[in-house]
Amino acid sequence: MSDLKCPKCENTLSLWAFAKAPSPRFLKCDHCKERLTLQKHSRLICYIAVVIGAAIVFMYEFLHLPFVYLIGMSAVGVIAFEIVTYLLTCKLGVGLELKERQR
Repeated sequence: MSDLKCPKCENTLSLWAFAKAPSPRFLKCDHCKERLTLQKHSRLICYIAVVIGAAIVFMYEFLHLPFVYLIGMSAVGVIAFEIVTYLLTCKLGVGLELKERQR
């Protein structure tokens, strides 16, 4: 598994950097605070998010679970998404690039 390094400061990004970002499109380096984006495989990561979300909706709707379980499953789903995204990004060797600022 390769380390994810910021292209600007060359520091390693941790799982916490992924956990703080609402999605992989909004990554920031913990050290230099530069906005980053994934070079490739961003569609695969979006598909994973859709699958996790669909699984949560399926469990809630079709298994007739209480609303409290939906909240708990959503929290677990977000954590699972962050961990799977980080591990896949490392495993697939996806690089990071600086995100261009829009004016």
